[in-house]
Amino acid sequence: MLAALGFLTPFGPARAPSPTTLRWFPLVGAVAGAVVGLVWWAASKAWHGPLVPAALAVATDLILTGMLHVDGLADSADGLLPHLSRERRLQVMSEPDVGAFGLAATAAVLLLRFAALSALRPDIALVIGVWGVSRSLMVAAMLVFPYARTTGGLATAFLGGGVAGSALAAAVGAVAGA
Repeated sequence: MLAALGFLTPFGPARAPSPTTLRWFPLVGAVAGAVVGLVWWAASKAWHGPLVPAALAVATDLILTGMLHVDGLADSADGLLPHLSRERRLQVMSEPDVGAFGLAATAAVLLLRFAALSALRPDIALVIGVWGVSRSLMVAAMLVFPYARTTGGLATAFLGGGVAGSALAAAVGAVAGA
């Protein structure tokens, strides 16, 4: 669990992830969701109106994830949306800078998160479920889709054994969050 916490947040100890780390993703997601949900709910008690609580919930999520997901979204958008060769796509996604596609996708997702949260009544259980299911879907995607690189890359630490336990954890996380 500590390896999953260290990978998915900036708060866990730095450890090299392994294939068995995946089984803890749904739980770490649910814990992060609990914190985000609690901030959203508490802020709604302190401020009138939905805007500040929604903004604080989005900011809390960015802090709790160390912006790992936002960085991945920007990299993916920069590499997958423009018309590029396969080799160039992989190169673009590994570069540290963010292009127009990544910036636009990130802005759109953050605005949608903010709008969704500001349109809803704060619900801690909802956020726990969504965050847990989203990390379960990360595991499922890693197990179902082939890895794009032949060597190297961040995801290579998760390749290999532990697939059955990870698949079970993803299924349990998805059911628990539903």
